[in-house]
Amino acid sequence: MSSTILRALAVAAFAVVLTPGNLFGVTVVVGPATCQPGFSHYSTIQAAVSSVPAGSTVLVCPGAYPEQIQITTPLTLRGVRVGNSDAAVIVPPAGGLTTNAVDEFGTTLALQLWVNHAGGPVNISEIVVDGTGNGVTVCHPVITGIFYENSAGTVNHVALRNQSGNGCGEAFLAEGGSALPTVTIENSSIHNTDSGIFSQNQVTLIAKGNDVDVSGSAAGVAITLNDGSTNTVSGNVVVTSHWGISPVRTAAGTVSSNTVIGGVYGIITSSDGTSITANKVLNTAGAGIYLVTSAAAIKTNTILNSNVGIEFNCEANPNVAGNSIIEAQTGIDLVPVGLSSPNALFDVPVHRTGC
Repeated sequence: MSSTILRALAVAAFAVVLTPGNLFGVTVVVGPATCQPGFSHYSTIQAAVSSVPAGSTVLVCPGAYPEQIQITTPLTLRGVRVGNSDAAVIVPPAGGLTTNAVDEFGTTLALQLWVNHAGGPVNISEIVVDGTGNGVTVCHPVITGIFYENSAGTVNHVALRNQSGNGCGEAFLAEGGSALPTVTIENSSIHNTDSGIFSQNQVTLIAKGNDVDVSGSAAGVAITLNDGSTNTVSGNVVVTSHWGISPVRTAAGTVSSNTVIGGVYGIITSSDGTSITANKVLNTAGAGIYLVTSAAAIKTNTILNSNVGIEFNCEANPNVAGNSIIEAQTGIDLVPVGLSSPNALFDVPVHRTGC
């Protein structure tokens, strides 16, 4: 075969790779032409994610982007550093957030970044989602920073903040459906929001290594694991003024090796299918761990400086054992008569009360 023909075949193959709509996707940039030159540029994130084929990468240059964004295609969205700045910040439009979605339970939402039935993984990193100026003054719609709806993907090194103002804002929401997606949020910062991370309805959530601070909310929950979800929650640092981590009823999975600080209840669980192990809970005004479950494993947790170490709430749960309770007024409270619950207690005036 001649060298001319070989060169022609090579050029044709290269063109196929770069053709929009093919398997490999393209790379585009959001921001001025001087940022990441050599690529196609867009002025808004929405224009970019709406234009690229599946598998593409959208790079976002430093700056503020006043948008409500919907992603319906598998892609990577990543902030980039330019010079001395790497803050690519999504903020509400000038007129504030508007209602743009409804979740599976009929709750209206005002979403800043919506990953909607994407059909493949959407991975987001190095992005800030800031709800300052959202303009929402009533509880519905719920202000939401990022919503993964029946879509898979990973959120890594992202900041979510200021999803608040109406008393029921959420930083991060993952909801499943027939696709049974897996969503990971990791190594991210969440603060100044009413509620932090929320999973519900046929979704597998992995939440690890995040800092979640909802201490500014009177009734916020840092991490809620709602009905129908399967969850692995580990290595997070949680600060709260109300509840820290709350697995609910039919939620399943594990909550392990987290640090929960403050609040009324550090961990409150009504889920029989979620184990609570090796967590550190400190400085709670009510109980370090509060049970509304008669089956979940509650083991090897350390509870320090709480009014009550573990509140049984008269649940006959035989799987509460091996926990360390240090500096509590009451070690284990409202325990059914005859139920064995061997735990280590230190500096606890009242070790146990009955129902």
